[in-house]
Amino acid sequence: MTHCYIDNVQPEPLYTQPPLKRALRAAFMQLGGLQFARWLNRKRLRILMYHRFHSAKGLEMQCRHLRKHYHTISLTEAATRMQAGDPLPPNSLVITIDDGYRDFATVAHPIFAAYQLPVTIYVVTEFLDGARWLWIDQVRYAFRHTRRPEFHMDLPGAAPLYFTLSTDEQRRHAARQLCETLKLIRNADRLAALSCVPQLLDVRIPPQPPEGQEPLSWDDARILASQGVDFGAHTLTHPILSRLPAAELAPEISGSKQRLEQMLNAPVRHFCYPNGTARDFTPETVRAVRQAGYQTAVTTIPGINSPGDDLFLLRRIPVDPLYGMDYFPQLAAALRV
Repeated sequence: MTHCYIDNVQPEPLYTQPPLKRALRAAFMQLGGLQFARWLNRKRLRILMYHRFHSAKGLEMQCRHLRKHYHTISLTEAATRMQAGDPLPPNSLVITIDDGYRDFATVAHPIFAAYQLPVTIYVVTEFLDGARWLWIDQVRYAFRHTRRPEFHMDLPGAAPLYFTLSTDEQRRHAARQLCETLKLIRNADRLAALSCVPQLLDVRIPPQPPEGQEPLSWDDARILASQGVDFGAHTLTHPILSRLPAAELAPEISGSKQRLEQMLNAPVRHFCYPNGTARDFTPETVRAVRQAGYQTAVTTIPGINSPGDDLFLLRRIPVDPLYGMDYFPQLAAALRV
């Protein structure tokens, strides 16, 4: 059977698409494209992936749409049905959130709760511990605050990096490119490079994240868990697991599970691979996740899931509260035109 699904981790906003593509998509929508996509994939599982919540209004509109058109179920229910070979409710959909930023508690959770939509949030436990803030955010902070006119770095296993930093856009581009390069090198080399960034950019990175980058507190997490939010593990420190030596896999994978269970006094069944593309985990990584006692693991590989699929390689659909209602319904429907 031919399936409808999205094929980009970062979907192309409608306003950037060529006019002909927009016109064809609009015509398809007028002919019932959304209804067709939902019908075609009615027996499969969609898993939405959120990260940040800057727009309560946008999220509220999205939740209203999900409540109307989908059976939104917990990841635990979906996994239990799939393990047992039981059918899913028609047009089943799971909502997941990555990383554990505090805006989930202040912006998103009240809206999800108002629409009675279950969610699973994957947290980086040392982020919640206050031991560190997310390394990608630190890189962005350093480039945003530097006054240096240029940046140069030699990295083992990668081409030398050089960026001009005259404009805000150049600084954002440099931060993105450095982060993407660091994801491809050994974890020890990534950590060594990160330790050099403040000196190279002449920036002091504060020990705690600035306003807008804060994590949930453990008190937040306990309150949310008591209100039905399901917590999953996203490692201790958010490394790229395929770049870790084998001896360091278990502490990141099992250790984050143990820390969450200790702090929440509840079982942790679900895991999320950091970054989550096909190059970011290996068969050894997947085995370590299974051995740690999780029920599922999610990737960022785009698509939807069929009965019989590997529960440790679940695909997701990336979404954002800023996506308008001319676009979000197409993603939720897992539609590709």
